[in-house]
Amino acid sequence: MTKRSSERTSTDWLSGASTPENLERGPVPPRMLALARKLQAAIDERNRQMEADADVKKGK
Repeated sequence: MTKRSSERTSTDWLSGASTPENLERGPVPPRMLALARKLQAAIDERNRQMEADADVKKGK
């Protein structure tokens, strides 16, 4: 079962999943992949920090 683009996550692109869109775009340059992974890691860390801050405010 294929995902609609609205259901696709950024990790599909980062993992190099062979979706029709990725095949149409061609190979992703290694520098671009590294930058995308770094950006995704920063976003994930920010989200974890926001969840931790919310838990502290709730008194958990």
